[in-house]
Amino acid sequence: MPTVVYVSPSGASAGSAGAFSTLAADIAAMAPNTSIGAAHPVSIGMGGDAEKTDDVMKKKMENYASSFIESIAGRRHRNVEWAKSAVIDSKATTSEKALDLRVIDLIAKDVPDLLQQLDGRTVGDKTLNTVKAEVFEIRMTVRERFFQALWRP
Repeated sequence: MPTVVYVSPSGASAGSAGAFSTLAADIAAMAPNTSIGAAHPVSIGMGGDAEKTDDVMKKKMENYASSFIESIAGRRHRNVEWAKSAVIDSKATTSEKALDLRVIDLIAKDVPDLLQQLDGRTVGDKTLNTVKAEVFEIRMTVRERFFQALWRP
């Protein structure tokens, strides 16, 4: 089954791990006025006394993440150089520029527009038939909303 990642609504971003997920999809789509990138690895700790990552470990994480995103972008025929710069230099860009740079495949204003643009596209040996697709919203659980508010206030 082909995968589609759609970064929305307007103002949303596919930053950090979201950039990896978007680039890995068979079809990468974004709403207007969204962004993607800034995927440089970071250490997560609990304050100033947290164990510090030494320079060797930082370089290992950066090298691994950049080679991983390079392989993902290459497999999907996306802009490998931009993908690497999203990791190494924390580059980010808008949906409009991402389309021009071949980072994503399309821009859709909303889900009905996305389904319209996907209809008839071929991914591998599958032709998508999405014009009359039913859309089901999967809402976050209370726990998911709590952690979302905690981690991204």
